[in-house]
Amino acid sequence: IMIGKIGSNINYLLEWMFGWSIAIGLFLRQPTRFALGSFGLAKRWEPARDMGGLYRPFFRFDLPVLFAVLLFQALLFRPPFDQSIFADVEYQEQQRELLQRVRKASKPVISDNMVVVLQSGKAVVWEPAIFAELATLNRWDEGPFIQMIRSNDFAFFITKGQRGERLFDSRYNAPVAQAIGAAYPRTELLAGYVIHLPPE
Repeated sequence: IMIGKIGSNINYLLEWMFGWSIAIGLFLRQPTRFALGSFGLAKRWEPARDMGGLYRPFFRFDLPVLFAVLLFQALLFRPPFDQSIFADVEYQEQQRELLQRVRKASKPVISDNMVVVLQSGKAVVWEPAIFAELATLNRWDEGPFIQMIRSNDFAFFITKGQRGERLFDSRYNAPVAQAIGAAYPRTELLAGYVIHLPPE
């Protein structure tokens, strides 16, 4: 339900994942003991003094088995995006240039990548997806913001994609996108983002 919200992603599940991990680990504890004992992997049963006299098994192969499971999981893992860009010299240079532009901007910068804004020492003044959703639900009047765009109150916009693309349209309503196109007509591609600049 939480990741169904516009602009959200799997980060909304992180807290749940922490809880699930603990519960799954506790659940698998006894079945794992039983399975290893059934296959003759249990070395012996010894009293656990720190567990109130309860008994627990000591396994010969517990560490190799654990290492094999973790290795298998790591081999199955696929990164969610192409990480080769981090080894791309040209991309790194463009990323540094983008940070410099935001850092030198004399006005606020609106960016889909808010980490860039924070890394540049600037405050995040507007999160596109949140306000697009609020305006769609008629819970926020985007008129004053549109007027700010037309008045060039922002240095520039950094967006992922352009108008007509699904991701862009989900973050910028038609009136906002139209205002951006009129007040910031020049565009550049930099570090995988579209930079919307005011007229020269």
